[in-house]
Amino acid sequence: MLTVSMKATYPKEHYYALCIVAAHGCVMAVLFSFLSIHPDAADHWVWSRVMFNGYLEHPPMVAWMLHYFGLLFSDPVILLKVAPILMWETTYFILYLAVVRLYSERVGLVFLVILLSSPYFFAVVLLFHITTPMMLFFSIFTLLLAELFNNNSDDKKAHENYLLIIGAVLGLAFLSKLLTIFFYIALVLFLALVPANRKYFFKWQTYAAPMISLAITIPYILWNIETEWMSFLYQINRGFQNETDIKSAGVYLISQVAYGVILVPVFWYLFCRKAFWTMNYHAQRLTIFWLALFAVPFILFLYSASTGGHMDIQWLNFGYIGIFILGANFLSAQLTTTRLNRLLAVAFAVNLVVVSIIFSNILFRSLHSLVESHSDRSQDWIDWDKTASDISSLFLSKHQNLPDIIITKFYDKGGALSLYLSNHPLPFSIKKPMRNQWITEESLQSAKGIALLCKPDECAENIIQTEKLIARNLTLLGRSITRHSYSNEVIREFVIYIPE
Repeated sequence: MLTVSMKATYPKEHYYALCIVAAHGCVMAVLFSFLSIHPDAADHWVWSRVMFNGYLEHPPMVAWMLHYFGLLFSDPVILLKVAPILMWETTYFILYLAVVRLYSERVGLVFLVILLSSPYFFAVVLLFHITTPMMLFFSIFTLLLAELFNNNSDDKKAHENYLLIIGAVLGLAFLSKLLTIFFYIALVLFLALVPANRKYFFKWQTYAAPMISLAITIPYILWNIETEWMSFLYQINRGFQNETDIKSAGVYLISQVAYGVILVPVFWYLFCRKAFWTMNYHAQRLTIFWLALFAVPFILFLYSASTGGHMDIQWLNFGYIGIFILGANFLSAQLTTTRLNRLLAVAFAVNLVVVSIIFSNILFRSLHSLVESHSDRSQDWIDWDKTASDISSLFLSKHQNLPDIIITKFYDKGGALSLYLSNHPLPFSIKKPMRNQWITEESLQSAKGIALLCKPDECAENIIQTEKLIARNLTLLGRSITRHSYSNEVIREFVIYIPE
């Protein structure tokens, strides 16, 4: 019989950590009340409406979670505002518990402040993304690792059986994002490079764990087989191209600074200090694991970017977690409380300035002199309810019912319109027709309630494509223009066509 024993070795009170997490969640909830759901999150909600065991870009976990979370909320907009905050704050607290288990409550608190001093981790709680469930499972995985390699129990079977739970958790993480493979790579390197850990290569649980992960991902694998490996091939092909792109590699490197801002030079300083490496090496607290979890994907994605492959700043989020943990441990030990508090206060203050500038531009267009409104991607965060209301009024004024299917060039814009229009029409993307799993091209020809929504400069091409898809001619219905509430600049414009 399998046994697992997890000692209650955590401090009885985590008052300060709970206060930090709760305060951050409340602040973000207030900020979210001024924003719309981001189109990427709206697109994932569309997935959850017609669930499959896989999607073109990603495994299905984000859709599954949103579907079952949605059973608790009648309004999908409220769902997409509440769920990400709850999941991300839970993730942060579990990571804190893992650091406490590895080191101490002091190190855990320092880690938590460092984490929230990163603009990315401070603000990402507003987005329900593929990364959201993956990071939740990653936090549980980290806590299990902390228990596995810091467990003083005499019950060796219980100690080793953590590997089986890890296998299950990583299987769920795989169903969230395929980047989970780096967790296994880092873990194998950690077991191989630390002599004391090599004993695990002689334990059957070490080999059972990946088998458990594989078994959990069977639905996604079978779906890929049915679709001729559509998702796997898509992700491999977009990751590596046959060209040299130094500019993209530079953008990739610069974008990583956004994770830490003032903390980036702090950590470069730490990496140059011998004491940092000596201390962490002798501590043997998963140091090699954290470094491998950062270095392996960093190098791979740098190569991908240099070949013109797709880039995403979120690809290294789990790697930075490990760097932050190592930094928190070193700073806690080497700096006096006064110096540490000053450093963290400055880092947190700089982060608040950066975040304030971003939100100020979203809400007040404070950076209007640097970027035009129609090119400012930050405006995707606001006024989708106004856009939907204007489109609804246009259809009503023309004595037309709202469409059941909306055709757009970009899938994320279609997702946002699907979310905010009252009848939640299904979107169809012209640019990526293979991802429209909920609508076949054949069904478009027989569907009655269809509308094309296009940007003015793209309509000529989009009309030709749509008329070919639906085998009908289109006629102009009208135009929808959304202006910024504060600056009155045009931030969104759609020309709308319907079948004759």
